[in-house]
Amino acid sequence: IHAPTSMIGGRLRVSSDINWPYGHGIPLEDIWAREEAIDNAYSGSVSQLEGLVREYNVSYVYVGSQELSKYPNCISHFNSISWLTSVYNEDGQYVYQVEWIEIGS
Repeated sequence: IHAPTSMIGGRLRVSSDINWPYGHGIPLEDIWAREEAIDNAYSGSVSQLEGLVREYNVSYVYVGSQELSKYPNCISHFNSISWLTSVYNEDGQYVYQVEWIEIGS
């Protein structure tokens, strides 16, 4: 109840759905910064993704229909990254686990 709107079940989440946080009172400046971070995570370089994984302490990366529509090459990109492990792939939804040991936390 007292968690920020960007947290679900006590876990920070960075959503690729921009309308959701704005509708819950998150300032637009924060939303635009997050949108740029999300674009870099899904379509940027491996080093950009690694930087964001570290900054937000990411454990899992989710790819659903919305992400696939906006970032059509993200699956092949994520599959090529040694420290991302595919842990779920069904019905057009994908989840990758970040292997922190391989990144060198």
